[in-house]
Amino acid sequence: MTLVEFFSGAPLENAAGFLSLRPDKVIYVGSGRRMRESAAFYAALAKRLGADIAFETRPVVNGSLAGICASLTEIVETEEDCVFDLTGGSELSLVAMGAVFDRYKGKKGLQMVRFDVSTGRIADCDNDGCLPAADRALPFSGRDCVALHGGKVTQCTRLSDLKEWEDVSLCWELCRSVPHLWNSGINALTSLISASSQVEGGLRACIEKGADVPGASDAQELLHRLSACGLVTDTEETAKGLSFTYKSAAVKRCLMKAGNVLELKALLVASSARGRDGKRLYGDCASGVVIDWDGRTEGAFTGTVNEIDLLLMRGFVPVFVSCKNGAVDDTELYKLYSVANAFGGRYARKVLLATRLQKTAAAKSYFLQRAADMGIRVIDGIDEMDGKTFALALSKA
Repeated sequence: MTLVEFFSGAPLENAAGFLSLRPDKVIYVGSGRRMRESAAFYAALAKRLGADIAFETRPVVNGSLAGICASLTEIVETEEDCVFDLTGGSELSLVAMGAVFDRYKGKKGLQMVRFDVSTGRIADCDNDGCLPAADRALPFSGRDCVALHGGKVTQCTRLSDLKEWEDVSLCWELCRSVPHLWNSGINALTSLISASSQVEGGLRACIEKGADVPGASDAQELLHRLSACGLVTDTEETAKGLSFTYKSAAVKRCLMKAGNVLELKALLVASSARGRDGKRLYGDCASGVVIDWDGRTEGAFTGTVNEIDLLLMRGFVPVFVSCKNGAVDDTELYKLYSVANAFGGRYARKVLLATRLQKTAAAKSYFLQRAADMGIRVIDGIDEMDGKTFALALSKA
């Protein structure tokens, strides 16, 4: 099968067809150097995903109806089983396609379809009742989506990277029961540890006597609660200071930064989410996703780098999620908006998960309206939701 694409400025529109159908060949019809460079990248992506697909480009004179018709005619006459994807076509391209299809509509294997990138559905555009089989879809991850838009994921965490996920849930339950203490306590605790001996043996932490930071009393109270829950053990106070052991690597990860527990809990919930058909709602889930904007960072910093708390893939659609376990600055909206648009384009979904926005009524109203204007869905009060409600809220992203 040969898939013919009208080259689009939206990378997901150019890729949805070959990712869904895994054709033998893809031909892009359009103009410009960007089309040639993109076709080469798509060929490399398909190969990395395990598909042997040939990619070609057919340049046409921009704005020339006759030129487009000539290219399409040549394709129809030389290729077998042609499927024309109208997803990225301009009005002029669609007029040309209509004229060529009317001339050759009796040819065996000739079809016109359109992909709905948002839903993954394929529409029958020639009304013949036939659609190409879409049962050979290629896997498509958040890392692939970022690469498709010119970036590179340099770091992330997936469900398989941590073993003790039940400990994450225990930490989350403690956090949401005392959110203020959690934030101030974690901030003080990390400062105390960094000002003292470093963690010994991986999970053993030491705080030297005399180390003092703002909120030290909150850190002590939080340690007491963590000990009561069994999340830290072997607490020992000597003349030299205080030492304790994290129950697991997952607990240590949760206690390294105040927001980590919400981020990891959201990753756990998203990875477990199921649709009405019982299938996984998100094909790929990752947290702590570090994105290099130009895809060239090797070792030392060479360009713009951002971290997104959660990147989920719902079919071809990326969902960028910011997790804020405390006060939320308005600049967070702009960061989320810019990263999502850069690496998901107009199809990207944007979500802000917050425990509590901590704003006055007027400031909150402005914040929510600004978020709505930017296409960002705000889910507030996550700490007041039980597991099922949390999962339901995230599943609507």
